[in-house]
Amino acid sequence: MLLDDLLRAVRDAPNEFGPLLAYADALAAAGDPLAEFIRVQCALARGGLAADERVALHGREHALLVAHEETWLGPLRGVVDHHVWWRGLLGVDVSVAGFLRAHADLVAARCVRF
Repeated sequence: MLLDDLLRAVRDAPNEFGPLLAYADALAAAGDPLAEFIRVQCALARGGLAADERVALHGREHALLVAHEETWLGPLRGVVDHHVWWRGLLGVDVSVAGFLRAHADLVAARCVRF
């Protein structure tokens, strides 16, 4: 399955772990660090973790954001008013003017939730 098809499956069922983890597997095969970020956030979302494991995952989540968030935001930096990461998906708040100015970048962005 192509990355675009997997991303479409994620967007169609954003609350399901299966498509998201399949997308992470494909990203990992391509050497994309977003794969690990998705897996870390999914593990945290599933819960049931020991305290030390949860602390370690939060630490890894933070390290990945420090290392890659600017790249992951790419052309959306300066366009979005607010963003949040949820299970590795980028959720954004953007003004109408910002959307009109950068709609192509927003639509093309990986895993954007509005």
